[in-house]
Amino acid sequence: MSAVDWIKWLIAAALVAAGIYGFYYFQEQTFTWVRMLGMVAMVAIAAGVGATTEHGRAFTSFMKAANIERQKVVWPTRAETVQTTIVVMVVVILVGIFIWILDWIFSQLVSWLVG
Repeated sequence: MSAVDWIKWLIAAALVAAGIYGFYYFQEQTFTWVRMLGMVAMVAIAAGVGATTEHGRAFTSFMKAANIERQKVVWPTRAETVQTTIVVMVVVILVGIFIWILDWIFSQLVSWLVG
């Protein structure tokens, strides 16, 4: 990482720290939403500074590629979701009954062995 990138990351960290400091410093003078808006603005500016670094550009390109992949996802229809939910519920009930029967059998076996 170059020296310029280090300086940019330090500036970004200072901006975030200034936003946090300002949020608490102006606690008595302003409304909470004004302080929140100021802090969000400082974080956004810090993110903009961080995006100009080598790692920031790599992260930005990664996020663009991830968004392209997200758009390729085929989401299930409502009918498919309902059918899958019903199948899962039936399987859970059947497995629960099976485990209950095994528990009953083993408890009867232990009772018989012990006494």
